[in-house]
Amino acid sequence: MIDWDLIEERRPTINVTVRDSETKDVLATVNGLAVDAKICFLMECVCRESGLPARPSIFWDGKAVLPWETVEEVGIPDGAEIPCICQQALVTASHDGLAKIWNMDTGESEMTLTGHNGKVLDARFSPNGRLVATCSEDHTAKVWSTLTGKCERTLSHADIVYSVAFSHDGKLVTTASEDRTAKVWVVKTGECKQTLRGHTAAVYCSAFTKTHGQVMTESRDGTVKLWNPKTGVCDRTLEEQAEVYSASYSTDGRYLATTPGDNTALILNVDTGDCELTLVGHEDLVISARYCPKRPKPEALKAKKASALPWANTKDSRDSSGTADEN
Repeated sequence: MIDWDLIEERRPTINVTVRDSETKDVLATVNGLAVDAKICFLMECVCRESGLPARPSIFWDGKAVLPWETVEEVGIPDGAEIPCICQQALVTASHDGLAKIWNMDTGESEMTLTGHNGKVLDARFSPNGRLVATCSEDHTAKVWSTLTGKCERTLSHADIVYSVAFSHDGKLVTTASEDRTAKVWVVKTGECKQTLRGHTAAVYCSAFTKTHGQVMTESRDGTVKLWNPKTGVCDRTLEEQAEVYSASYSTDGRYLATTPGDNTALILNVDTGDCELTLVGHEDLVISARYCPKRPKPEALKAKKASALPWANTKDSRDSSGTADEN
């Protein structure tokens, strides 16, 4: 008697290449792709290979294909070169204790970052879009992988952490806290490189300056300070200017992400001022909405068999209901 459960099902497979329609860069080479695999799996392969924080739009025969269609239904042949369009991503931080990564083409949340034990007060992408840094009332900041949704680093303060920002090369992160300090951290190791002390009240914002690579901090003590991140020395103290509320522009400058003071984020058309998209999914106040920076040129890719990829037999981490939990 044949035990059919012991016989491995042999599904027909194909080899395909996915290329960015705009830049002409090869984003993924997938060998051994099952013909009954859904297009959403192919999208996930592209995200994993090229580090995209949001699923691309995939086209065949001049039209966009749907995520739930299969490779066979679409009619993609072996050896095909498939065009795609990379989509803008946005990250939100909310008082519901979550951060979410959104696909700005579909308006859907593709990943939920779960692990903070308090309100999430800020969230930012790294310059290459592969990481997100968040901070919270739980006295920590966290660094997350946009590929897996897992927390890679937890950075601690003695009190509430109000803001977090990457350096322009993505190697460092700075945080600002109610404990009257700002800190500079090494992303790769989680080591605290410098603790910036000198403010006499809570530090509610810290960021790296574009020109000189200094760290700028703003405090409730009424001052703005510029620091050398290598030595931790304050280079200059300035009188605080009128408060400016930050907003995040899309990479093409056409759209502005704002938080109107409820459970949503709004995407406004800069030219017309009209609201073109409302992001709904958080259960409490959304306090921050930030676009992902323009994606850099992808690294050289190596061909892999789809069946050998670590996510081939796992649930898609980017479905609308899935939550990526902390390690």
